[in-house]
Amino acid sequence: MADEVISELTQQQKAILSEIEKKIEKKELPDIYPDFMEKTLDVHMFSLRNKFIKYMGFLLLSKEWITALSQWIGNRRCLEVMAGTGA
Repeated sequence: MADEVISELTQQQKAILSEIEKKIEKKELPDIYPDFMEKTLDVHMFSLRNKFIKYMGFLLLSKEWITALSQWIGNRRCLEVMAGTGA
């Protein structure tokens, strides 16, 4: 069965997005992103998407992802990963 699309976020979900937005504005990575972010069509998500693009580029970086990447790289040399705008 396919995942359902969320057309409107709950107040709790909006609060979670607000906290993520504050972190992004301070150029801090969230630990992890909630699953509902991938399933929503709510206007709040589109607004947050624009913030992501402004501050980070068009991807969702999290500490969880960075940790996995770091473990994968291990002791090997790595010059640069996804430098983008340096945001």
